[in-house]
Amino acid sequence: MQRIPVIAGSALAAGAIMAGAFAPIASAATGDSAAAGQQAAKKTTKYYNTCTALNERYPHGVARAGATDRVTAGKRPVTGYIVNTNIYNHNKKLDYDNDGIACEQ
Repeated sequence: MQRIPVIAGSALAAGAIMAGAFAPIASAATGDSAAAGQQAAKKTTKYYNTCTALNERYPHGVARAGATDRVTAGKRPVTGYIVNTNIYNHNKKLDYDNDGIACEQ
């Protein structure tokens, strides 16, 4: 923080005191909320061991952006899956046909 010489009793002095008094509080509050937001983002992404476990939370599977279901002849492609690249990347090992959709049903 930079010190500015001011004359006591002036309006500028009151402003300098107020700005100096609240600046550390404001920076601490924004720093804590940013750290809390990063921790919340890390906690929400979960690794699943099986498709059964993933399908409890995401019944039709999870896809990366731009994914299309790979189907065999005579079957309709799966729809209704959640598109979330972050969750898909954490559970990519559960995409057995490598079509960009993990645990599609």
